[in-house]
Amino acid sequence: MGVIEKHAFLIIAHTDWSLLKTLVSLLDYELNDIYIHIDAKVLAKDIPDIICSKSNLYMLERRISVAWGDISVVEAEYLLFETAYNNSHYSYYHLLSGVDLPLKPKEYIYSFFMRSGKNFIGFCPYNDTLSDLRVRTYHFFVSKMRNNRFYKLLDRIIARCLVVFGCLRNKKHVFRKGSTWVSITNDFVAYMLANKAMVLKLYKHTFGADEFFIQTLCWNSRFRNSVYDLNDEYNGCQRLIDWERGWPYTWQEKDYNELIASEYLFARKFSSENAELINRLTTFLNTQN
Repeated sequence: MGVIEKHAFLIIAHTDWSLLKTLVSLLDYELNDIYIHIDAKVLAKDIPDIICSKSNLYMLERRISVAWGDISVVEAEYLLFETAYNNSHYSYYHLLSGVDLPLKPKEYIYSFFMRSGKNFIGFCPYNDTLSDLRVRTYHFFVSKMRNNRFYKLLDRIIARCLVVFGCLRNKKHVFRKGSTWVSITNDFVAYMLANKAMVLKLYKHTFGADEFFIQTLCWNSRFRNSVYDLNDEYNGCQRLIDWERGWPYTWQEKDYNELIASEYLFARKFSSENAELINRLTTFLNTQN
């Protein structure tokens, strides 16, 4: 199967269906196919009806119960990449969350990537010790940790004991970390899929594997030389994400001018509660064609 001149947009969603519909409408283009994974915790009756007029839309029938920081995030990503790759070999695969939005018109985004040919993967400029321990110690309760202080404390105690007694894992493996959200070529997706079994084994019982596995695969392969920007994490993935004002910050109406002036192609995160911002941004993008 040869590579086609179309893009696949892979969306992981679990809430805010109004915003998800806006995202899909802004990606709806004859040269884009859209794949959506809805968290398995969402009841079938609550899954929204989403319609495209130009894109082929695929709602994944198999759904994974995704937990923050857990290996299930990586499994959901792999399910999206694998489904799209097996359906058609695309020029680009863009991984987005359901609370992302584009900052440029869909035609501009398509042309930008087709001119570039690079892989858009964001790399943190350094690996701090705390981040490194996420993948060099064992974390057995990640799926229960987000809203449970007991499991968070237990996880820290176990990790500290492992460090004190020198029981680290993956000692010889070089890890790199960065943003989960990427835009990557068909060749790199094929490489990812070929290494799926290794990845799932390597990152089992780690914390935040979704911020490591793509960067680490890329860094330790020939694809490192194909990255758009290895030195600037968010220029490297073309995502505008603000970690200074939130985890991450949710864009507000007062940020409209900053958003439309950005050189980046996508931003996160948004909320349909900020309806005025969403409407203004949608109108702006739809009048740029």
